[in-house]
Amino acid sequence: MTASTVTNLSESLRRIYAERYFEVMQNVHTPYLEELEECPDEPTEGAGWFFPFFLDSPQNIGAPAEGGDIPSAKQRTEVQGQVNAIQLVGSFQISELLRQAGTARAGFNGGEIKRHMKECTTDLAKHTQRLLVGGHGTHRLAVVQTMNSTTTFTADVNNGGQGVLHLRNNMLIDFYDLDTAGAIQGAAGGKITSINWNTRLVTFTPLNATAAATHGVYLSGYYGIAPNGLRNLVDNATFSASLHGKSRATYDKLNANVIDPGTPTDLDEDVMRRMCDQIYHQTGREIDRIRANTGVINSYLNMLTPDRRYQVVNGQAPKWLTGYKTGDLVFTYDKATAVIRKDPDIPQREMYFLSLKDSFYKHTLKKMGWLDDGGGILKQTPAATNANAYATSWTATLMSLLNQSCCCPLANGVIRNVKDLGLAGDT
Repeated sequence: MTASTVTNLSESLRRIYAERYFEVMQNVHTPYLEELEECPDEPTEGAGWFFPFFLDSPQNIGAPAEGGDIPSAKQRTEVQGQVNAIQLVGSFQISELLRQAGTARAGFNGGEIKRHMKECTTDLAKHTQRLLVGGHGTHRLAVVQTMNSTTTFTADVNNGGQGVLHLRNNMLIDFYDLDTAGAIQGAAGGKITSINWNTRLVTFTPLNATAAATHGVYLSGYYGIAPNGLRNLVDNATFSASLHGKSRATYDKLNANVIDPGTPTDLDEDVMRRMCDQIYHQTGREIDRIRANTGVINSYLNMLTPDRRYQVVNGQAPKWLTGYKTGDLVFTYDKATAVIRKDPDIPQREMYFLSLKDSFYKHTLKKMGWLDDGGGILKQTPAATNANAYATSWTATLMSLLNQSCCCPLANGVIRNVKDLGLAGDT
């Protein structure tokens, strides 16, 4: 006699999976989007949102002799900035058969519709985060250091490159020879199939025989279309020659405070104080937060740990705590207390000093949501070969219309070329 067992009857048993197994194995953290909610929101209606840069007051001042003439009147220096919302879109397509078969009972993790919606939402939110934080308005996601073959390249951490921070498997990418007014290299729509985070080697298909070192990598079809990012708002014309339509060369007060030694250099407290000093002397303002990626956070910790001391309470065993918790890292300057937080999309070697609530605006014309037009989010897909017919599948579109601006770049700053072992390999 043979007993029935799980092994014998495995095909008859329903497979049960814990929900935690369905989390995508990639970083979907969006801390900057959460912080941006603290900023004033000004929708970019009509031709856009216009605002004045009050660069200089008239300085109609003097010390005339008794009975002397008052100073001649002059005008303040003022220019108009402009910002428009950028359309950011995600979508998915699902067949009618899968829609009916992949129910909450039969499908995984609540059914296929729910899973498709979650994937689309997290992908679009994460891409919005990486453009607002690590972008500079051109949609560049990486820079080629070396074309190792026609299907592989090494992403650069020098020359303004972001390494592989902003690349993901299954992204479709294009190569351009220049960051603005450039020409596409090879065929459009190379699909990333593998990313090595240690060597920064990226594999894609189909082959591209014309891309070369220093060329930029962009999300396919969206070259030059992107919202403003920290890299062009808090900048000195390194990444963007203009700010909100005005030339930084003509109006140098549109440059933020930038400290860049030119080569990767150890971080020290003095340079952090100097950054705050520059912001204070030029604007009288104080920062409210400091942001960096994990590599620069570790450089900050390396500055502190040689002087670490542990408190030993009489009669108790000492607690040899290492590492840090969120909120533990605090930099103080005069009346300001700024928590140093990590952000996964800030490029390597950069530390940002921000007056976010005092100088940044968000511009939300449409919050992220599904295009439903008062009905369901699923719309029948038009046929691929017949303009007057439909396919047996459904399409859903997720959209947001937004941007961000900075009305006082001088109230913000960035330290560049901080030694970064974790993301750039600096020693």
